[in-house]
Amino acid sequence: MSTPKPRLLLTGASSFLGAQVLLQLEKQFEVIGLYHQTPLTFTSAPSHQVDLTAPNALQSLQQLNVDWVIHLAGKIQSSSSMSATETNRKMLDSVLALNKPIVYASSTAVHWNYDIPYVHIRRQDEQRIQDSGLPYIIIRPCAPYGPKIPNHTPKHKESFQTLVQWIQHAPFIPVIGDGRYLRQPIHAFDFAALIAHCIQHHDINICFDAAGGSVHTFDEIIRVIQRKLHRHRPIMHVPKRLATLGARMFGNLEPSLVRAIDSSESFDVSDIQQRIPLRTFEEGCWDLLFD
Repeated sequence: MSTPKPRLLLTGASSFLGAQVLLQLEKQFEVIGLYHQTPLTFTSAPSHQVDLTAPNALQSLQQLNVDWVIHLAGKIQSSSSMSATETNRKMLDSVLALNKPIVYASSTAVHWNYDIPYVHIRRQDEQRIQDSGLPYIIIRPCAPYGPKIPNHTPKHKESFQTLVQWIQHAPFIPVIGDGRYLRQPIHAFDFAALIAHCIQHHDINICFDAAGGSVHTFDEIIRVIQRKLHRHRPIMHVPKRLATLGARMFGNLEPSLVRAIDSSESFDVSDIQQRIPLRTFEEGCWDLLFD
């Protein structure tokens, strides 16, 4: 008699990363996707519209009878009714109240030397999960990227796909700061594979800085994509102070995150590579270039 597949609840399933994770995990598990505003039209997996900050959220989640919660939902910018910090805190309240093992997608921002709300809430969330007594896996994705998903348009565009569009169509490529800060992008498929591996092997009470197989300056990332596209355009470095001011004026970026954008991110991923293979950005970025 075969062992039944674990039943996973995935929050934030309509986000870029959430959608990628859902499509990968549903190959191995029974996955239920949660979304707040954008329906999951790209998958046949069951899905539910739930506001994780609502008073009745727990009741809705309990009816789903899941074995694990993968918590990818997160808020970066505040709304008119609630700050991003309060939103994230209430969402985690609902998730922890389910009393199930949890995979939490945090952020490598927890290592930044910036006193900003996004860093605080990620650190607080991690500590709450570790103190909860529940089995946990904390995975901090570094600059995740991956292919477009047909029939799905997440509310917030994946930043690397936006970068590709700039390289394809713009006369120059604007880069905030000097472009020498480091990134170690992880392919969304590898991020999902790490989650799957840890659940399958009950590899719990562990934290990962989930980065890819190669480290690049941001300018180097642009040059890698340009080589693949055979399109070379000059890079124009925008002073960080000017970009932060623009973010305040136009509202499409969180100003505090723009201020912290030159935080370099480079990690030892040997503990991940003992579990799964990791793509380099040179290998994985092909998925950004084709619809």
